[in-house]
Amino acid sequence: MPGYEYAEIVAQCALHGPAVVREWIDSDGRTHPLGKIHPVALLTAWSAEGWDLVTATTYGNLRVYTVRRPME
Repeated sequence: MPGYEYAEIVAQCALHGPAVVREWIDSDGRTHPLGKIHPVALLTAWSAEGWDLVTATTYGNLRVYTVRRPME
């Protein structure tokens, strides 16, 4: 049974205006800054590459999406 590669996408919710992705964190814990992309657009693009949404959690004004895909 194959394992999974996990990542977290951190989006900041704005008081006025759309949420934007701040960064994503790979399964090794490395942070990759991003900006000016709506989380749904990023999740849609990653879905096309085999990533599945596992959880979405809100912490104050941050929304953290955990995604995974099978390791090859």
